[in-house]
Amino acid sequence: MLTVRKAEMAEFEAIMEIYGIARDFMAGTGNPNQWGKTRPAAEQIKEDIENGICHVICEGDGIHGVFALCEGIDPTYLYIEGGEWLNDEPYVTIHRIAGDQKAHGIFTCAMECCKQYADNIRIDTHEDNKVMQNILAKHGFSKRGIIYLKNGEPRLAFQWRKKGEEKMETLRKVKPGDEADLAYIQTESWKAAFKDILDAETLTRCTNKEKAANMYKNLIETNKGNGYLLSVDGRPHCIAWWDAARDAEFTGKAELICIHSLKDNWHKGYGKQMMSRVLADMKEAGYSEAVLWVFRENIRARGFYEACGFSETTYEKEILGAVEVCYSKKL
Repeated sequence: MLTVRKAEMAEFEAIMEIYGIARDFMAGTGNPNQWGKTRPAAEQIKEDIENGICHVICEGDGIHGVFALCEGIDPTYLYIEGGEWLNDEPYVTIHRIAGDQKAHGIFTCAMECCKQYADNIRIDTHEDNKVMQNILAKHGFSKRGIIYLKNGEPRLAFQWRKKGEEKMETLRKVKPGDEADLAYIQTESWKAAFKDILDAETLTRCTNKEKAANMYKNLIETNKGNGYLLSVDGRPHCIAWWDAARDAEFTGKAELICIHSLKDNWHKGYGKQMMSRVLADMKEAGYSEAVLWVFRENIRARGFYEACGFSETTYEKEILGAVEVCYSKKL
């Protein structure tokens, strides 16, 4: 029976021997370039062991497999090309998995271990690694797009997520009667996102639901800009609004004026879903560039925009006692 445990430094040589076997197997199955003759480097494996992320797969006293189980955000997964991740929920990543070809079920064993840490598992592999791609498909992984390693090499990205009750999602343009939902989402989102950025008095003044509802009612009635509402299981969750850029410096560009989500559904991919729709509609309307303003201290939002392909510009301004910076993206 195969079991998994964290590797010990005393097992370094045995682990490197397994990687040598894996490199030979890769080369013999049409994938000579993923690891070449020297990867993963010995220094990397020693670091994995020291950091407690290197795991060995054993049967009895023998080690037959090895992999790195990495928790948290993988920097190389922040940008994905030609697709998108299934969600933004917490995940673990499998890196540097290899076996000695003497035991069956190495990947299954590693995957079962990862399931104890998260309901989402991500992994990447070389386009020539057909063996691994077949294994991933067999285990329920779906191809999500292309990511790039630190050295710039492309890799196919895959994700598995635990199956559960599917949620019904609807994304549509706003219509008369939506103003109360729009106001609720905006004000609740502001309270959650800006509580440490704006002073209490300013935040209270800016989260008046009645004023927000009247603002949206006027925007809808005058057909000013483009508004969207995303609902999950019939419950309004995420809103967005865009129009022609308001600042003279950005004449001819589209501006994402706001995008807000309720906190209980953050990091589940709904924001990216909304962003994709907005950017597609901007492009269809004839715009070639989009801009937006975000509080400098709003690190979470800035990370989201950067993951969506926006880049910080040199423009900034003070508003509500805080500093906003401008981001832009070519469409």
